Amino acid sequence: MNGTRHPSPRPSTGERIAVGALMGLVGCFVLSSLLLDVITIQRTIACAVGAVIGAVIYTKSTRVAWILLLASAVAWCVVAFSPIARGVSAGLVRSDPVPQSVDAVVVLSGSVTRDGMLGHEALDRLLAGIALIRAGRASTIVITEPQPWKDTTITTSADQRRLIALLPAPPRVVVIRGVVSTRTEALGTARQLSPATVHSIAVVTSPLHTRRACRVFEHVGYTVACVPSESRDIALHSLSTVSDRLAAFRMAVSERLAFVLYHHRGWV
Repeated sequence: MNGTRHPSPRPSTGERIAVGALMGLVGCFVLSSLLLDVITIQRTIACAVGAVIGAVIYTKSTRVAWILLLASAVAWCVVAFSPIARGVSAGLVRSDPVPQSVDAVVVLSGSVTRDGMLGHEALDRLLAGIALIRAGRASTIVITEPQPWKDTTITTSADQRRLIALLPAPPRVVVIRGVVSTRTEALGTARQLSPATVHSIAVVTSPLHTRRACRVFEHVGYTVACVPSESRDIALHSLSTVSDRLAAFRMAVSERLAFVLYHHRGWV
């Protein structure tokens, strides 16, 4: 009969699996962007698992699948467009008055490029440490080199020393090699500069890393003045853009989780 509505055909099982997998993949990618800003093998595996979970959920309940996808989008929007990143970051930055003289300035490591150059974060840290040496706060600077994971020929040593050599009177340089964490940086420093003889240090690191890092060095026996470096890749003071808010949220969440882990292991 004309005008009779025929129900639209029900999607096949294969179509439902494909749609669910796509929804799971998108949802996982959106949520993982709140924790990671690069494509890593771990993120790739997580998104693959998300696709499988999405396919299973969608084939059982399309409503639940859409609710979960919407929830992930809402979570991303809340972080990107609200002040929540500032709230999560609150209390992580520690900035202490630096005495006129400390026994050493300790500059913590950061990323390294494939050409052996310091990454943005590591460069900011080293520049802040050099400024303290130039101001006469210490005659010894401690630099740490991350343990290379794949190419053992790539280190930051040459780039670090080149920048330190720009000082009018180059200081004594102590290198802590093979570090893999803030904990190993503190232990390596304590092995070469015993807290029994080197009492006071200025620890220089990125702003959101200061609270945990300085507590770690205090735990091994130093008297610490905490010095946050400048942040040139993220505008932490204003957090006026979506990218800055997302990046600050990622760093703050990572730091808070790391602090819980360090506290559980008795390292802070």
